[in-house]
Amino acid sequence: MKPIFLIGYMGAGKTTLARQLSALYGIPYIDLDQEIEKIIGISISDYFISSGESNFRMLEHQTLLHVDKILLFLPVAVLHVFLIIWIL
Repeated sequence: MKPIFLIGYMGAGKTTLARQLSALYGIPYIDLDQEIEKIIGISISDYFISSGESNFRMLEHQTLLHVDKILLFLPVAVLHVFLIIWIL
């Protein structure tokens, strides 16, 4: 199965859809925001306020590249779902 990327506004239902797809197919998903929060140790909202949008976007990009490299080693049957919240 090829990767699926869910991209949309905050509150659009990306996480809900990812959970439903995961349950339906019995395969995991990855929430990019949760991965970022593990790395920085604070909420994305707090990081966005303290470090600014440009720093957050760089971190988001680096995290996506890192997660993508990890996922290349997972079985083909794994559903790759990245949830990206674009803060406007």
